[in-house]
Amino acid sequence: MENRPKLDVDYLEAGSTGPTVMLVHSSAAGARQWRRLMEDLKADFRVRAVNLFGYGKTPPWPPAMAQSLDDQARLVETAI
Repeated sequence: MENRPKLDVDYLEAGSTGPTVMLVHSSAAGARQWRRLMEDLKADFRVRAVNLFGYGKTPPWPPAMAQSLDDQARLVETAI
C-alpha cells in the first residue's frame, strides 16, 4: 500500500457550543459557500466547513498518486 500524504486540512469554524455540524462543499466550490448557513447555525451549534483537497489552504492532492473516497473521508475526519 502506498504511503498516504500527511493531511494539512483547512476549514472555517463558527460557534462554540452544541453538537458539531460538519459542512462539506461540492467539487466546484470551497468552504466559503457555507458562510451564510454558518451564521444561521452558530448560536446553537459548533459549525465547521472543510476545504477539500486543493481548496482554501488545504493543499492539492499529489498528482502522481491515485485518490480514493477513503482519502476524502480521512480529510473530513481530520477536520472533525
